[in-house]
Amino acid sequence: MIENIEPQLEGFFGEMVNAIIPTECLAYSINEAKRQLLDYVTKWQKNLFYVYNIDDYHSIHENCRPDTTSTSTAKHFATCVAKPVFECPSVPLIFNGVSIHNPANVESPRICWYLLKQYSGVFDISYLDYQLLRVSQGHLIITKYDQIDLLTIHSYTNNIIERKEKRSMNGLKLVGFKEQHLHSLQDYVSALNMILLVNNKTNHLTGYVAPIVADWPRQIFIRKALHMQTLPNLQNYFPRELEAFLPMLGPLHLSLNSREQVLIIYHSFFEKLFHFVFGERKKLAKKPRSWRINLILELTRNG
Repeated sequence: MIENIEPQLEGFFGEMVNAIIPTECLAYSINEAKRQLLDYVTKWQKNLFYVYNIDDYHSIHENCRPDTTSTSTAKHFATCVAKPVFECPSVPLIFNGVSIHNPANVESPRICWYLLKQYSGVFDISYLDYQLLRVSQGHLIITKYDQIDLLTIHSYTNNIIERKEKRSMNGLKLVGFKEQHLHSLQDYVSALNMILLVNNKTNHLTGYVAPIVADWPRQIFIRKALHMQTLPNLQNYFPRELEAFLPMLGPLHLSLNSREQVLIIYHSFFEKLFHFVFGERKKLAKKPRSWRINLILELTRNG
């Protein structure tokens, strides 16, 4: 996949194999080393459960001064990475004859019923309160409770010592990257094709689920593609292999989105609170950083 995107890397991985397996070894040793390498790659492909993420990376070192031809030189890249979950085997796409996908796509009446009847008290409380509830029930163990640490839970800077292990990129694999935007349905289908190109060679997704960590608008675009590829008159426009993808949104991300939405809707109120606490000269952005949103909401809640 990477060689297809960057022709200059052609032959690089073959040279790496030759470097790992010395040429002066006996023929038996060389064949045995190749077999072990093949077994390792096969195991990596078949038995591991991978969680994927597609995001837009853009160069922050851009020239914003307009010239005669353009007004900006920023480059946007769709980047796809995969993180293995070693404790979990691959999840089948169809189990006991039932697909993991809902044939009706998204059923809003059913979602509302479950939210009201079954999940009441789970999604209508804050992430912090839910964590404390799980601790009290014995489902979660927190050895050190630190309010400041919880306020920075959405801060992704790499200089926070307490977060370095959780933000580790150990085991993370680069699936591919290409210069494009992620603004439309076709953009996301094109980005997902980076994973499908790898699957064409490995077949590691055939019959299995490929979870995609998806925020808005990834949720709507990927789910829209999944639904449209089942329609008879649109099947030719979408690869059938798209059915392997399953967009996911965890409780931590849900908490982040809901907090941002609350502050955006009631921005005028929170702006007055912000000026009262930090001074009239301080400015509150229309969409502040996540750690600042957490701080403002915590101040509002505790007075």
